[in-house]
Amino acid sequence: MAKQNNLFDEFNKLQREIDKIADKTMRQIAREYANALEETRNIIRKRYDKYANEDGELTYEEMTKYTRKKNLDAELVAAVKSTHVSASKLTREVLRQTYKNSFTTTQKFIEETAERVIRGQVKNEVIQEALQMPVSGLTLNDRLERRRRYIIGRIRETVGQGLYKGETYSSMSKRLKETLEGDVEKAERIVRTESHRVMEKSKHDSVEHAVNQGVDMLKYWMSSEDERVRTSHNHMDSKYSEENAILVNQDFVNGNTGGKGPTPGQLGVAADDINCRCIAGYVVNTEE
Repeated sequence: MAKQNNLFDEFNKLQREIDKIADKTMRQIAREYANALEETRNIIRKRYDKYANEDGELTYEEMTKYTRKKNLDAELVAAVKSTHVSASKLTREVLRQTYKNSFTTTQKFIEETAERVIRGQVKNEVIQEALQMPVSGLTLNDRLERRRRYIIGRIRETVGQGLYKGETYSSMSKRLKETLEGDVEKAERIVRTESHRVMEKSKHDSVEHAVNQGVDMLKYWMSSEDERVRTSHNHMDSKYSEENAILVNQDFVNGNTGGKGPTPGQLGVAADDINCRCIAGYVVNTEE
């Protein structure tokens, strides 16, 4: 007769630990964007000090003289690129840390419950592959590059519109702040969504590693159970029982969206994966 050992509490604890790591990274990214705002403001301020009219307005006509606009664009792009490089580095670092922590912690849980040693350690190339696994057709590098191109375009558009309107420095500065703050939110969404996906991916990889060494395990869907959870994900919540747990190599399926995949965050549908906070629970079957 088998005794089922549920790792519910352990995985909830792991989720909280990963959230803390992600939150710290998002604060660091926010500081990078604050520095970028200060730098772009200084770049614009210099042009206003030098070329604005008596009413404090800087016009597009004035900036198109010689190579003024071209030089301005080059400085702004350089500032934004620098911020993007720093934010991307922080994002990749937190995801690598998330994968390692989740894989080794899950392995430890399984060893303690199954009362046996799981051989082998996670390799760097496996972590890299997990980080770059395509989601909705895009790798992490694809998504970060798309963010870079987008924010550069938005900064140039914001400045260009301000010059066409002959805005004062105060108005231009305010709109730059709004543009960069909007991108901070998108950068944070990438960190939160990706760290969740990587955590679930590494847990599943660790479980598969144990199953391949003969550990008998099942999995089930655990909803985040708050007011923000998707209704369809609440319906998928199975609160482990023998009837609703599935094999580790089976996919979870959301009948409402058509999404399916091995873990929460990997159903292949943006409506399921973006900002998902549900997690997979696992059960180890050990002989009494």
